[in-house]
Amino acid sequence: MPSREPDNLLRSLNDVVDPAGARPWGTIKTSLLGAASFGILPLLLWPGRFRDRAGEEARQLNAVTEWVRSRGRAPAAIGPLRAAADDLRYRPLLWLLPLLMALFVIGVYVLDFNSSGYSWDRVLDTTYRRGHIAFARYWFHQPWSRWPVEQRMHLLWCAALSAGYLCHFAQVRSHNADVARFITRFNGVTAAHSLRPIPQPRIDGLINPIAIVSAIAFVHYGAWWGIPMLLAGAAEKRYTYSTSRITRSTLARRMRQMEVNRGPGALAIARCEIARCQAPLPPRARFCPRCGTRVSEAIVPTLA
Repeated sequence: MPSREPDNLLRSLNDVVDPAGARPWGTIKTSLLGAASFGILPLLLWPGRFRDRAGEEARQLNAVTEWVRSRGRAPAAIGPLRAAADDLRYRPLLWLLPLLMALFVIGVYVLDFNSSGYSWDRVLDTTYRRGHIAFARYWFHQPWSRWPVEQRMHLLWCAALSAGYLCHFAQVRSHNADVARFITRFNGVTAAHSLRPIPQPRIDGLINPIAIVSAIAFVHYGAWWGIPMLLAGAAEKRYTYSTSRITRSTLARRMRQMEVNRGPGALAIARCEIARCQAPLPPRARFCPRCGTRVSEAIVPTLA
């Protein structure tokens, strides 16, 4: 009975990668929860969720590489394609830094509360009540040593959260660049099958009227981190719902076209597992005729 694994792979490529069960936030949800949590909550939740999505997508594209290798139509493209699939990785530093920035802000306020006492007015005086006018006045007219404690805490609040959100934005962009590299290598396979290349994945359209209004409101109340937060949230949502889904759906269509071009009952060509070799293996071969590598029992010609 034919294996259903290729069909499962093609179906998974057409789905939204969402292993965590939590969809990316929209602009309104990002603005409301970000403001209510003083910028902390998104920074604690987003990096881990995107890490799970990126890991699942990397597993899918590695499975695509094995699928292409088993078909054996473009052996010269297998090595670069496998290298691109291996480069699909989540950057640990860009995942860790946002969490550290959020914990740093929490720690600064905990220390301040221990020394001056907790009060709601104290929290607002060091965050939203500073405003953009007070920020500009101290930044351009007063040296750091003469800044009041509230203004220093406000600056740390803005700087740390902004750095965290910029790291998450860079994480999304870096993963998109890795996928784009994989697609470039996969287009070498589509060329061998005389198929059209897959367009490069791009993250654009991050600015919308609601985001502009939200950014103005954040800046008005001194929450400068709201701008990178909105950019990072929009980039993650755009990549998950649009860029990634369109790219993987197009990838699945090209794979189906390759199967159609092979014809019914075509045999998959077994090849050497060594990426630099990829020599065709005769039926029931135990060693590669080119490099002498022992053939795995799993590498056998099968029906398409």
